[in-house]
Amino acid sequence: MSKKTYKELLQEKFDELKNKWHQTNRKAGDECLGNTFEDLIGKKEDNLSVADFGDIEIKSHRISTNSKVSLFSKSPNGRGVNSNLRKKYGQVDDDGYTVLNVCVSTTEYSQYKDEYKFKLEVDDDAKKIWLLVKDKNGNVVEDKNIGEKNGIFWEFKKIENVIDKKIKNIAIVYGEEKTEEKVHKVKFTKIVFIMNITFDNVIKKIKSGDLYLELRLGVYKSGKNMGKNHDHGSAFRMPIGTLLTIKDENDNVIEQIESNDSIGISCD
Repeated sequence: MSKKTYKELLQEKFDELKNKWHQTNRKAGDECLGNTFEDLIGKKEDNLSVADFGDIEIKSHRISTNSKVSLFSKSPNGRGVNSNLRKKYGQVDDDGYTVLNVCVSTTEYSQYKDEYKFKLEVDDDAKKIWLLVKDKNGNVVEDKNIGEKNGIFWEFKKIENVIDKKIKNIAIVYGEEKTEEKVHKVKFTKIVFIMNITFDNVIKKIKSGDLYLELRLGVYKSGKNMGKNHDHGSAFRMPIGTLLTIKDENDNVIEQIESNDSIGISCD
């Protein structure tokens, strides 16, 4: 008998849990469904650079929401670049801390407050993704030649490494949540596998604007690290429905189901 694949093993674990209400101590919200599923299959919470279950990364989607999914997180090349970005282009929040929270795509400049506009540029020749920034007068203050030394960029090879190690195969777990008599519960209803994702699949989505960068750069507001840089992540995100339209090398959709998710960029 041949050894079962991680896909087959995960499908079996899902089948044991599906269509049943499970009590959870996880806080209700976007991460509750996925975290509870991982708890129930015995996967410990971590921030490792490898997939969650063997060679499969687990994502979750509440059926009642039009959610976005973080495909992967990757800081730009260079030490301290995100900290410099926050200090140079961030805005002071209500608590007096400088933060930078903006969604950035390749298709148009994204306005942040009234001061700056941000955009990504894919450079196939240099094999890099550049961050471009303009001030409120339309002057370029950050690109491959202006601003941060050597520019602010993500190398293709480092993104490809993330894809190979963490998101080559993805399982999307669908489900519902409810609270009864102060007890929160979740139910898993469906699982969809997207297998053999490649760098080319991902870069096409970045070029089209479907996969965008969300910069979430702030500072710790309490505790021993109070005032220090708190990088919530340079996350490349997309609507769940768009993830299901990733195409293979023959331009065929790898996996697709009916979805009402919008494709616009939003940090909501």
